[in-house]
Amino acid sequence: MGNDEAGTSGTASGSSAGNGASGSSAASGASGASAGSAAGNTSGVSSGTASGAAGSSAGDGDAGSYALTILLVGPGIGEFVASTDATVSCGPGPVTPPCSQTYPAGTTVTLQAMVGDTDFSFGGWTGAGCAGTGDCVVTMTSAQTVTASFHATLVYTDNETFTVPTGLSMLNVALWGGGGQGGYVGTFSSSLGCYTGTGGGGGGAYNTQSLPVVAGDMVPITVGCGGCVISADMNQLDIGGDTSFGALLTAGGGGGGYDSPPTGGAGGSCVGPGCIAGSAGTMGSTSSCNGSAGGAAGGPDAGAGGLYGVAYGNGGTPGGGGAGSEGIAGGQGGPGQAVVSW
Repeated sequence: MGNDEAGTSGTASGSSAGNGASGSSAASGASGASAGSAAGNTSGVSSGTASGAAGSSAGDGDAGSYALTILLVGPGIGEFVASTDATVSCGPGPVTPPCSQTYPAGTTVTLQAMVGDTDFSFGGWTGAGCAGTGDCVVTMTSAQTVTASFHATLVYTDNETFTVPTGLSMLNVALWGGGGQGGYVGTFSSSLGCYTGTGGGGGGAYNTQSLPVVAGDMVPITVGCGGCVISADMNQLDIGGDTSFGALLTAGGGGGGYDSPPTGGAGGSCVGPGCIAGSAGTMGSTSSCNGSAGGAAGGPDAGAGGLYGVAYGNGGTPGGGGAGSEGIAGGQGGPGQAVVSW
């Protein structure tokens, strides 16, 4: 009789502790009852109760949820990240990070990067096991952070204000100053029956540097014009304008060519480890009607100096000096340029 009571008590205890919600709880209670009956003591009660309680806890547990955070580095107006299930849309444009969304544990989220501006490109993913430029597939087994990096090369030929994109702390900046104009009119030679040639304009300087910046800062960009700054010397034609990226970097414009003496304008100057001065314009001839060549701008992809009699002797873009002339205006200097990239 004592053995039967112990087994019955063990079964009831296991069933009650599991609240009837778990099949394993009932089985554990029954197992406790059987053990109690065989042993003839109260161990079945204890075992059944403990097993039933454990079954109840597992049946009522919450699997949890996790946050997915997306960071954008360097986005422009048309660049953003979205999920294929439309639960995430981060951007477009300069956004304040982070963008985030919470998902149930085990959810798979597919992220895609969108590029809406031809000056921009998608650089790739980092974080949550994602890499490369394809889709980023994240399984939410824990809180995850994904970074989408965008690259750009922006070319400026006019004065503008540049806003530092989200997530950037460094920019690559390259500047060319404007080219100087070629000399205007030389000395009249009765033996030649013409005005002798004048000096060519100097090429603009080139300056480049990686600059520390703060996201959201607004930086004025000034692009030097070609031969538009009036010279204080009446014998020198107009000077090329300076190009600058705020107060952080400057490339000087080339000097204008001289009429008399027919010397070339000086090349533009600058300072810093990335500075390459522009070339000076060549000296005009005192025994010829032909003007002289302008100086080339400094650095890679620079504008060449203008040549007398070719396309009015205008300097190439960016920053080439104009050719000297005789009796008519000298060649125009090429305008400067600014390139910002990351």
